[in-house]
Amino acid sequence: MNVGIVGTGMMGSQIALRLAHKGHKVTVFNRDRSKAEKLSTTSSINLDVANQPADIGCNCDIALICVKDYEAVSKVSFEKGGLIENPKEDLIVIQCSTIAPDESHKVADLYLNKGMKMVSVPILGGLVFVKGNNIDPNIFVKILNSSYFKTGISENKGPKIVNDDYTASFHLRNMVKDLNLALCTAHNSGLILPTTASAHAVYRASDVFGLSNMDYTSVASLLLKLNGHNTFRLGGE
Repeated sequence: MNVGIVGTGMMGSQIALRLAHKGHKVTVFNRDRSKAEKLSTTSSINLDVANQPADIGCNCDIALICVKDYEAVSKVSFEKGGLIENPKEDLIVIQCSTIAPDESHKVADLYLNKGMKMVSVPILGGLVFVKGNNIDPNIFVKILNSSYFKTGISENKGPKIVNDDYTASFHLRNMVKDLNLALCTAHNSGLILPTTASAHAVYRASDVFGLSNMDYTSVASLLLKLNGHNTFRLGGE
């Protein structure tokens, strides 16, 4: 299968490599072309680099969007040279970026007006959250338990926290953004999520203290400092 990946950040690049290793023909695009080219040249698997998102649409059966936010999704989708300019109406767009549900619906409608299908595939959520939005929690749990997140966080992040290693696989600043999205969406759904609100406050404090560019687990560094352990490090140190 020919698969296109729009966005070669930490998640998009790993998705691209995994698909390529499975034997799929993968074409990547990144607004900073040097990042896409670096991924292509440093990988043992050959990856094609597109000049614009529309090129992915012309050459691929499926296009995955894995960018930072709604603004980025809109740009790679609908600006000049965007995915929507490709002539293939049978292209399936899989939107993996973390954006608000109303934003996702808007993007899907714009694709549908072109006769193109868009599937929203968010990376992760919470049970209270999905039930409050009329999503079957049993389906969510089955999906979650078949994924990396079943035991991956405790297995891979636990030892790194013990060793004060906060090399970023997902930046803390993006966790702040995602938690804010969750709270806004919960509010619009008439839900109260006190644990999420508390987590958001702690992550925002960590962001202010200079941990923005470190891994999201670096919040542990701040919590340890607040409890008298001198492991706190500013971002980049």
